[in-house]
Amino acid sequence: MLVNHIVRSIARSLAIALTGLAPTLAAFAALPAAASSEPLAPVLAWHYPQFSQGVQTDLEYAAAAGIDALVVSETGARDLGGYLRAARDTGVHITAGIEPQTYPSPDALAQRLGDALTWDAADPSFLWYQGRPVLIFWHPQDVPRYPGMSAQETWLTIRNAVDPEHTSIWIAEGGDPRSTLTYLPAFDGLHLYSIAWAADPAGQLANWAKRVRDYDPSKLWVATVMPGGYWGSGSDPSQWKYRDRRDGDYYRTTWYGAIATNPAMVIITSFNETGERTEIHPNGEWGTLYLDVTREMGDLWRSAYAEPVLAAGGEQ
Repeated sequence: MLVNHIVRSIARSLAIALTGLAPTLAAFAALPAAASSEPLAPVLAWHYPQFSQGVQTDLEYAAAAGIDALVVSETGARDLGGYLRAARDTGVHITAGIEPQTYPSPDALAQRLGDALTWDAADPSFLWYQGRPVLIFWHPQDVPRYPGMSAQETWLTIRNAVDPEHTSIWIAEGGDPRSTLTYLPAFDGLHLYSIAWAADPAGQLANWAKRVRDYDPSKLWVATVMPGGYWGSGSDPSQWKYRDRRDGDYYRTTWYGAIATNPAMVIITSFNETGERTEIHPNGEWGTLYLDVTREMGDLWRSAYAEPVLAAGGEQ
């Protein structure tokens, strides 16, 4: 089956390259999970290669904290090969943190997504969930658009070209009550990159979980936890605000709030984004405090986890 899958995927890649995004030429059938074990209740963490303390060191810290997968941001690396190789035998999986603003065209983005699902997802270290490979996306409104299409229409076109049957899981990002949900037809779930803007993160996580489920119960809710850090909009961090960590109390508060929403997954912002001070990896200021809290709260969540039931075609 793997050989057939690769042949089909090569044909799909050629179709995209030669004719653009023709949906009927680009469908692919997902291969069986390559990993020997898929995490039942995945704890993910955004990871930034540009702030790495060394890939192997990062993986060791992640494993010690009970983190199931690092979401490798394309702002630091697009080639996952080194991460996938290093992750073998660590118990930590790898997936791509897709950054649409880094692509010159929607065709280039579609090509990358197809390659990730063909080659990266076949590696035993890649993240799978309930028999489907998982991709995480940031800021879908930044997608390069096809002429005459909105961002939402562009995403639907890309999804129909790359994976029209939803045999992989695409988790979008956003926290704008006016527009975020309009992207979900092309995606399988939603997370908020940041919750640090909320003085009451538990209440805001509950609100967003309800929005997603009211919009479409088949979509996965992925709850965000954060230690604190800078938050804001625009490209000038000096204009952002800072959420105090309170010696780990804010992080615990977000974890309790996330668990209360009964999410499909939990995602940490972030493992090591030191520029925005959202990192949980060890340093001289707090030692292993945030790794210890992550292990503790992750175990608490898993002890009460209610697994979503996904039907064929990616529906719950």
